[in-house]
Amino acid sequence: MMPWDKLASIYHKTLSSDQGAPAIDARIVIGAFVVKHKMKFDDRETIEYIRENMYVQYFLGLSNYTTQDVFDRSLFTTLRYRLGADKFDQMSARLISTALGLPNDLSENEASIDALQDDDEQPKAAVEFGAKLGVSEFNGYARINTLSWNAYHEGGDLKKQVEEYRKLYGYYPAVVITDKIYGTRENRNWLTQLGIRYSGKPLGRPSKQSQTPYQKRRARKENGERNHVEGKFGQAKNGYNLNRIRARRAKTSESWIACIFFVMNLIKFNKDFFVSCWTSIFYSYQMLRIIFKLNQKPEPTYRCNIIAL
Repeated sequence: MMPWDKLASIYHKTLSSDQGAPAIDARIVIGAFVVKHKMKFDDRETIEYIRENMYVQYFLGLSNYTTQDVFDRSLFTTLRYRLGADKFDQMSARLISTALGLPNDLSENEASIDALQDDDEQPKAAVEFGAKLGVSEFNGYARINTLSWNAYHEGGDLKKQVEEYRKLYGYYPAVVITDKIYGTRENRNWLTQLGIRYSGKPLGRPSKQSQTPYQKRRARKENGERNHVEGKFGQAKNGYNLNRIRARRAKTSESWIACIFFVMNLIKFNKDFFVSCWTSIFYSYQMLRIIFKLNQKPEPTYRCNIIAL
């Protein structure tokens, strides 16, 4: 179920109450961005698709089918510039808070944060172009912690990502799983002071003591968990064209990137909602069957033995 009211409250903060023309309904604007990035359309194709599809119009909150454009395609650029990456990130944070019921009751021993930096549009080369992203992932939801157009050492993002985690969830993670570039001595010492375990190979020479079977299983499991955030970049590039940003200005490009992560979180949110609904219905059905069987009277059983003489 879409939390339209919570998302609309963030969109309304960008509007003026006494200036400009009447605003377009927030559900239409946010829904149009969802359709655009989910279907991988350009601005013109998005407006045409909405005009031709009655089901999409229902998704946008329209009460009747219309053959008119919901808004001019050129307004996409204005909306991207107005919202910016900040408002889309706030929408992602609101989705995560709603999905996880924050403040949540997860124990710190069950919480972890996966951090990874990745180049947005171009593969690794001597000269890199495009935005560089620092993304954290938790329970399938991803957030952009750093978005920069300049070259920098990604290891400095770790402290910011951990603090952003504490700000959103209310506590520090028990373990941090990162790429090797984040495992500097300064970052390790800082995590130790906060009581956070760093999942990575120790610095210096390898220890002469061999790892226990439990330590090997834990390291193998945590290395696999780090693939989740790497998979988010693959999902964004292959499923939402993150590597094909077509905005000219830096601010609209940043808004475009943040919107893609917002849409991915929204798809995850809806999947979790429907799974939880069907799971609740299934267990309710099972409980009713058990109660019905307990209330039934046992049927009498007749036995007949035939003896051959």
